[in-house]
Amino acid sequence: MILDYGENKTIVGTRLYTYQNRAYRYKVEMSQDLDFTGDLVVDRLNNTSGTQPITDDFAAVSARYVKITITGASGYSGSWVSLIEFEIAESIAPVNHTITASAGPNGSIAPSGSVTVAQGDNQSFTITANAGYEVDQILVDGVATTVNPYTFNNVTADHTISASFKALPASYPAIHSVSAESSDAPADGLIDGDYHATNANARWSADGMPQWVIIDYGAIKNIGGTRLYTYQNRAYRFKIEMSQDLTFDEPVVVDRLANTDGSQPISDDFAPVQARYVKITVTGASGYTGAWVSLIEFGIIEATSVPEGYPVINSFSTASADGPSSNLIDNNTASSSRWAASGFPQWIVIDYGAVVPMTGTRLWTYQNRAYQYKVELSADLDFTGDLVVDRLNNTSSTQPIADDFAAVNARYAKITVTGASGYTGTWCSLTEFNVVVNGELKAGPTVAQPFAQASETSIYPNPVTGGVLKVDGLEENTVISIWSLTGAKLYEQKPIAAWSKSIPATGKEPCWCAYNNLTELFGTKQ
Repeated sequence: MILDYGENKTIVGTRLYTYQNRAYRYKVEMSQDLDFTGDLVVDRLNNTSGTQPITDDFAAVSARYVKITITGASGYSGSWVSLIEFEIAESIAPVNHTITASAGPNGSIAPSGSVTVAQGDNQSFTITANAGYEVDQILVDGVATTVNPYTFNNVTADHTISASFKALPASYPAIHSVSAESSDAPADGLIDGDYHATNANARWSADGMPQWVIIDYGAIKNIGGTRLYTYQNRAYRFKIEMSQDLTFDEPVVVDRLANTDGSQPISDDFAPVQARYVKITVTGASGYTGAWVSLIEFGIIEATSVPEGYPVINSFSTASADGPSSNLIDNNTASSSRWAASGFPQWIVIDYGAVVPMTGTRLWTYQNRAYQYKVELSADLDFTGDLVVDRLNNTSSTQPIADDFAAVNARYAKITVTGASGYTGTWCSLTEFNVVVNGELKAGPTVAQPFAQASETSIYPNPVTGGVLKVDGLEENTVISIWSLTGAKLYEQKPIAAWSKSIPATGKEPCWCAYNNLTELFGTKQ
């Protein structure tokens, strides 16, 4: 009997079931083409077993046709061949699937490449970013996921998994550059937060003097002090310069070039300086004869208050002669002291002198008008996307018109008035504007007192809008300052006795003059 299986099979065994469990004697041949010459696979010609099924296993044979030849039987004297069932045992080739795993620059995926996975098995992949990077995106069959490690469970098809990476956000402060550093005490130790150098290498050390280091704080800070910790409390001599753009051509902020103090920390406080970069230059030491610069830690103290003399008007759209822009921040809510401008819209920008945390605004309006306006806050005069107060549909005339919000770190406030509710005129008239900083309202500097109160000093002509301003009767060490009504300092000089200054006619606002005799401020304003 020849059986046709329709196509080549990978056969590794046979199973024969016989009638009444007879121990038939037989052979099994297999072929791909019906030529059974030399194709004997099972030789049961001397079989004596009737165990059911009669089982034979062998090395894999590729065949389409199976020929069974019965020659006799053991223990059965009849002449009938009676077979109940015949089966072949196939070697089923395992079903495998491929998962293609790839990783972009600055990281890896493991395992990677073409990974073979048997049908029904699980396969996990682990994605790892290089130092300084983090996983940006993981795509599984083109769909984003955040699972890492990622496991394909019960795999029944091909898959793909890929990963990309991105640089970690810069951590500040950071060392921008340094003159020199030892291998076991790099400059990073100066800003690692270890003020006590519990780790012996948690300091910046460099052989020889002078040495310098530049620290980047990532953004402009309002710096009002510095703290320096030195190795073994050494009284290093140094200077500190600050800059917004790495050009250190401004005056030295901290001058310790003759320092003899090793008290820890070496502390300096000063009027706030707007800076991103801080440069420390060490030139020597007092009481230390070695050649090493060894600084344990350096920190800045951020000032969070509006500096003295601020706010001032930075710029504005227009102003009437009797309603100058400076009236908006003169700490006076009277109707007679207002910024007035004809037509809508109108805008004005106020400078608070430093980046400070602003948490609210207060606006007083002329005749309690319900002006419609917006307030934008910015650290750098770029007001793109910096809308904080939206009163463009305002109908409230309650004085002041108050708004509070989450802290915004800003130096400049821009108020834009677009119209009014219930007022049909064309004038923009605002009497006062404040921002809230540290829970306090911040208005303009207190107006100086008239010169008539200042001893025998006289000023003339007063006011002056062009020509020569003269001051007589000055005491020793008097400082003259000239300011515009927008709060900008135009001139400063320490005279001896008499003094005069030519004031150009600007065609805009007149000026006022003040002088500081030790601690008192005097002046005149028109």
